[in-house]
Amino acid sequence: TFISGSASGNVVLQATTTATAGTNASFTAGASVSVRDSSVSAQTSNLYFAAQSGALTITSSTLTATAGAITGSATTSR
Repeated sequence: TFISGSASGNVVLQATTTATAGTNASFTAGASVSVRDSSVSAQTSNLYFAAQSGALTITSSTLTATAGAITGSATTSR
C-alpha cells in the first residue's frame, strides 16, 4: 500500500497524525507542506515531500523510510 496526498494549496499533517505506508509515501502541495507533532513512515520505499511555491517545515516529528530515502523540496519566490 502507498500514501499519496496532493493539494493545490497547503498540505498539513499535525496534532499527532500517524501515517504508515507499506511501500512509499508522497505529499505534494501547490503552496507549502507542514508536518508538526506527527509520525510518517514508508516501510519498503521512499518518503517524499514537495512544496511547489512555499516552505517545507517539519517540527517535532518522526520521519522513517525503512528501506529507502527521505527527500523533500521547496520552492519560494523572492
